Amino acid sequence: MLLCVGSPQESVLYKQEAQLSQTDGATLHVIEYFALIVSKVDYCNSVLAGITGQLQERLQSVLNAVARLVFSAKRSERITPLLRELHWLRVPERVTFRLCVLF
Repeated sequence: MLLCVGSPQESVLYKQEAQLSQTDGATLHVIEYFALIVSKVDYCNSVLAGITGQLQERLQSVLNAVARLVFSAKRSERITPLLRELHWLRVPERVTFRLCVLF
């Protein structure tokens, strides 16, 4: 049984629940963006195997934007540490890896 002294809004439990619900909402949106974009990239790896360098750069730009969204990073920040933290490969390596796993 939890006893609260004072108003419910002042209790530590209430504040933690409010903070958690705000964090979960933001995290949920990030997960949705990640799932939508990365699943599409991974789904069509056989098609992506032969794309030009310019298209790879454009696709990498999209993945970089998602990584920045996950970390709330500025565009001027370096992307490599963010990709490493997420354990993401760059587009050419990602396509090669998925094709190797597939066959």
